[in-house]
Amino acid sequence: MSLWRGWYNYPISDNDKITAADAALITEVWLFNGTKDQRIYKAEFVGIKTREELVRDYGYPAKGKAHGDKYLLFKTEFRYQHKLTLPEDAERVIIRTADFAKRSPKIAKQLKVYLESPDRKDPDLAKRLPSIITRLQPEQLRVCEAAVQLNLFSWEKLQPVHLPKRGEFTAVELFAGAGGLSIGLERAGIHVVIANEIMPDFAATLAANHPNTNVINEDIHKINFRDELQKLGLASVDVLSGGPPCQGFSTIGSKNRQDPRNSLFYEYLRAVSETNPKYTIFENVSGFKRMYDGFAYETLVKELSELGYETKSQILNAADYGAPQIRYRTVVLGWRRGLPPLDFPSPTNGEKEGLRPYLTLMEAISDLPPIGAGESSSNYATPPQNEYQRKMRGEQEVLLEHNAANYGEKMQEILRIIPEGGSISDLPMRLRPKSAYCNTYARLLPNEPSPTITRNFGTPSSSRCVHPFQPRALSTREGARLQGFPDNYIFVGGKQSKNLQIGNAVPPILGEAIATIVREALQREGVQH
Repeated sequence: MSLWRGWYNYPISDNDKITAADAALITEVWLFNGTKDQRIYKAEFVGIKTREELVRDYGYPAKGKAHGDKYLLFKTEFRYQHKLTLPEDAERVIIRTADFAKRSPKIAKQLKVYLESPDRKDPDLAKRLPSIITRLQPEQLRVCEAAVQLNLFSWEKLQPVHLPKRGEFTAVELFAGAGGLSIGLERAGIHVVIANEIMPDFAATLAANHPNTNVINEDIHKINFRDELQKLGLASVDVLSGGPPCQGFSTIGSKNRQDPRNSLFYEYLRAVSETNPKYTIFENVSGFKRMYDGFAYETLVKELSELGYETKSQILNAADYGAPQIRYRTVVLGWRRGLPPLDFPSPTNGEKEGLRPYLTLMEAISDLPPIGAGESSSNYATPPQNEYQRKMRGEQEVLLEHNAANYGEKMQEILRIIPEGGSISDLPMRLRPKSAYCNTYARLLPNEPSPTITRNFGTPSSSRCVHPFQPRALSTREGARLQGFPDNYIFVGGKQSKNLQIGNAVPPILGEAIATIVREALQREGVQH
């Protein structure tokens, strides 16, 4: 037999006549489906408490007001036999709790308070908790603790599996980052069933914004994608996408670039063979076809051909498809032989006759309020000024992530001096660094698309990322706007991590343009499941 003790609170309204015995019975059924023969259950009524009293006396907040602001509080004691089958009702509650945890803010602090409370010290448990448990609210965590401590099930069962809907187009995305391409795929009607990302903050951002995607935060070398698809009842997918780094060609093993098979690049090709997609999307830097004297591109095309795919490549500019940013990427499209071939989307914006003008930087961010170094704002300055701003804002009313880094006095002086359109060459010699690029401390031009947003766009000494008029670098939200992330998109991690996620992303607008071409080919073939 094993013993677990804890606290339980049940919300009631002023008119609720529920008794402590009733509450104990509800807990009995809710947690373990009333199978009393499996353990001895005991509940000791403590009294009726308000939310404030629970926080003050027991170290955790009771969440929600569905039944009112009062709570029945009692101590609980369970004695269990080992190696029991987890009742279906309890498993359902636990999995639902874990799914909720992905979207819960500020839970880690609550968990810490709970684990360190006088009645619930358990340092060993704290060490065992995986990342998803750190997002559970304390009252939810107790449901999971009881089952896990008694070996009723493993932590892995806390990870909910999101099954694809019948008839929808499906995709697997590799090296998914913060989900820029995922947004594009989903907008085009292609559901990303699995996304792989090794960086924890990036993966958490994916999970927070794509709740129906199975996010795998793991080294891609350790993942068998055929097995992962089998868990979803799939033998293959319609699309596989990703942009692997290609450093492996010059750095792996004995640096024999003729053998890329241990590189991340080759993991993309392995995933193609394991997921057997109808179409593939490969994106990389604009100079990809020249990389290693063309060997990387030649290897990709050759390997895909051996796997049964035709390919086509082109360098695309995100600004040509409505992004407020000049951003060139090499895209290689593949299709299984016998399927409708793919072509690249026609530009919608540009300087050619019949196209819409390029979207400018200020057209993208003019509704965001002025802020100074180290400042932030949660209020929009104006209503949306154009269609792009309306699309980015959607139903969002509170401005998120509009914050600027703080700088020392010298940096603030530099940022005040730089004129509109100016750069390091406009600074007096006493303020110029000894070595710097010509675009260092350069102001962005307001009436043109921004240059490529990099991972350091929030740092004024980085290449051309100073606000066109204000004495600061771009805010996190401004960088997200220029990349095309909607304003309700949640980024997980510190400011530096968030900026890295944004700067490394595929602009969703470019992703949507590419994915739409793929979806149209799927529809022509009539290959829906």
